[in-house]
Amino acid sequence: MIHEHKAGSHVKVYQPLKLDEFLETEILDPVDKDPTYHCVCAPIQKDGKYINICAPGLIAEVTDVDTGRCYKYPVYKCGHISWKGIVYFAIMSRDDISPHNRRSEFRIEMFTSGDVQIRTNTKVRPCYIRDISQSGLGFTILKEYVNEIAAGDYVSVSFTAKHDNQIHHVNGVIVRIVESANREDVYVVGVKLCSQSLNMKWFGLVAMEQRIKLQERKLDKV
Repeated sequence: MIHEHKAGSHVKVYQPLKLDEFLETEILDPVDKDPTYHCVCAPIQKDGKYINICAPGLIAEVTDVDTGRCYKYPVYKCGHISWKGIVYFAIMSRDDISPHNRRSEFRIEMFTSGDVQIRTNTKVRPCYIRDISQSGLGFTILKEYVNEIAAGDYVSVSFTAKHDNQIHHVNGVIVRIVESANREDVYVVGVKLCSQSLNMKWFGLVAMEQRIKLQERKLDKV
């Protein structure tokens, strides 16, 4: 839950349909004995004035300071408060959310080369697509490039699918970076696709690859 994150964890508050408009802060130590369902953060200021975001359906995206994992919480209430003469930005959420960097859908293995661009105006790096699902994908990248990426970064990934021979270009957010269990020079990166990339072309690719995998399994049993 949101009160379980440690001080220093990065927080981004935004509306799901306006990803380019957001507020950023970081979690501070609790100020009361029972912080259940809420956390206090560093105040957000611009030109000496406190900034609030007032809109329905807000999301608080917390990047855990220890693990680098990304968690998303529906915001019940948020805004600046004064506690014992000190101003904080407080966020309340009653939702118990599991790590956002775990896709619940069936993952289909896909071994094909691709390219990834981290953020914008950066160099394109080679990668290798390892799996896809309805909401995301996983790829591997060489260790020499891993310092260029971090959880929460927006990325553009391009690759050519072997079975339909089409170029697929998708955008998303990095939610997981872990060392490969098989190679010391490679890291595995998990990406949660943004809503614009979740279109019929993507769902069609996932469905086609899933059918092919199921057919291959049936043939293996014969």
